[in-house]
Amino acid sequence: MSNQSKQVDLAVLVGLLKQSTMIGRFSSNITVISLLLLTIVMFLFADSLIMVGLSIAIFLLGIVEKYFAVRVDFDRSLFKSLQAYSNSELMSALKSMDHSLCQFGLIKKGYDPERSLESRMKGAIGLFKKQLFCCVIQSILLVISVIVMISC
Repeated sequence: MSNQSKQVDLAVLVGLLKQSTMIGRFSSNITVISLLLLTIVMFLFADSLIMVGLSIAIFLLGIVEKYFAVRVDFDRSLFKSLQAYSNSELMSALKSMDHSLCQFGLIKKGYDPERSLESRMKGAIGLFKKQLFCCVIQSILLVISVIVMISC
């Protein structure tokens, strides 16, 4: 992969991971709505275990989404910093970054020091997809909750 290609890949990845912020905001709104919904459910539908369960599930998914949002945002900042390095400096920068991550206990001491940039990028995209999945499931459960509430 050429230097220019790696820089373009990094730029695309950083742009994609930046969307995590918008997903996180949307998920936060759904999480707050789930807490309001849970409050309403406790007063109006206290006997409805389905409504209580849905509200709690939405809230817990919001917490999990926040975990992934933090990880994705951290990865985005790391990949953004890697954009400053040339192709010849990139492997050295990755090793230095891994050393720092290990020092702070953010990766295990037995990490693969030869992990490629591509595998790291795939890992970051995987976290982003998990975050998006949590937000989508939250949205679906919120719609189901509203439908159940209306039908009660």
